[in-house]
Amino acid sequence: MHIHKNRLGKHMLSVLVFMLVSINIACAEAEVKIQKIEERVYLVPDTKAKTIDFQMIVNAGCYDEADNNCLGIAHYLEHIILVGRNSGSNDIAFRFFPDAYVNGWTNNSATAYIHKVPLKGGSAEPILEKLFDFYAKRLTDFDVSPSDAERERKIVNQEYDWRYASKPEALFLLAAGALEIPYHPHDQSPAGTPESISAFTIEQAKAFHQRWYSKENVNFVITGDIEPDVLKKISQTALEPILSRPVPTHDWKKLPNYKNETIIKFGVDKQTERTKIFMSKIIKIDDKDEFKTQAAQSILYSFLTSKLTDSPYSVLVERSLLASDVNASIHKRVPGVYEFDLTATLADDVSQEKLMQAMTEYTDQISKLQLSEATLTRLKKRYADDWQESLDNADQVTSRLAGWIARNLPYDELARLPKRIEALSLQDVQTQTNAVSSEGRVIFAVLKPDMTIDKLSNTAITKSEDELKKVVK
Repeated sequence: MHIHKNRLGKHMLSVLVFMLVSINIACAEAEVKIQKIEERVYLVPDTKAKTIDFQMIVNAGCYDEADNNCLGIAHYLEHIILVGRNSGSNDIAFRFFPDAYVNGWTNNSATAYIHKVPLKGGSAEPILEKLFDFYAKRLTDFDVSPSDAERERKIVNQEYDWRYASKPEALFLLAAGALEIPYHPHDQSPAGTPESISAFTIEQAKAFHQRWYSKENVNFVITGDIEPDVLKKISQTALEPILSRPVPTHDWKKLPNYKNETIIKFGVDKQTERTKIFMSKIIKIDDKDEFKTQAAQSILYSFLTSKLTDSPYSVLVERSLLASDVNASIHKRVPGVYEFDLTATLADDVSQEKLMQAMTEYTDQISKLQLSEATLTRLKKRYADDWQESLDNADQVTSRLAGWIARNLPYDELARLPKRIEALSLQDVQTQTNAVSSEGRVIFAVLKPDMTIDKLSNTAITKSEDELKKVVK
């Protein structure tokens, strides 16, 4: 079982690019049709598949834990659901099928359970019957022995050690991320902390289960060779007897209060050879049409990660020679609040102050970029080509569908986004760059290979371009 974060190893992975599939997707060599079987059951047909793939996605993660604080209960529950038992299923999920792949993941807002079962010339029907029956019972109740629960708690602690405790950069970025939206679970680890992991109880897991594990709050994605009518019958048989329960409100989606200021935080990682500077800017964007916003940000992301003129790479690496590499992204944190990230590795013989100033100036002036119609057309075509190229791969279609569902977004909007990309104007993209250049909360996280801090120290200052330049000069 593993943990997914929205930004695993913060800032190091780029924001998810919406290379999305439509309800009917056609390409030159193959056609992939996502079929909605029931209200929350989806099929990605693949007649050539050698496995039947099953996913149950729960729209609840660590953000939904008590007091909006990521203690790690959602992730712990993921573990014990897979090893727990109940009166209707004495076997645990790992022992259902020989040679099967079984796993799960937990992020800030979702939890998923994954099975890939080899067909070996047999039918997918009995496999799916067993899996749907198992998870239908898990949506009602589960039981786990104290010894099994204790073993899984120890495994979770080992995962934390592997993902965070043994990696100074990961721990540093967790601490820096916590500064971005204070008093909010934003960027906390789905694993929790060593202290919270040691305090896990079965009662906490059961309380989270009863609050969030209802059939109204889960989706199933099936990939493989199965007739839609057969899948519909299997899912109905398993799910219809389950009593309905209302889905609670996701309190973490409320607009958080935060102060616009600039904070500089330092950390040390002796395993790194060069200083890395992570800049995050929390901004507000009118979210009246969030899917148009997503489309515009997909194009902006494509520009930010390119080497086109005036891209971050063009300015900070090629033109000014201040950085040896650079990454950038923009993504939603909560409704109405977005995050712009700019990450750079210090070039030889360059001061961190000079690079920080250049990153600040780039962000403040990004609204002045003169993107042409030709550039916009080029970016749209690149997006469309990448999207089209992947459409004959059922696994990629499944991954994108599951990712969309895990973000609790309306399925019907999935088909509309490619057209939204096509219809974007320069003004739509300009709206996003204007937001990035506007006033916001800025966090500089400077990770150094040694303890040399030079003239800077961990500090907070009021957001002002002049004041910031005084600090970083």
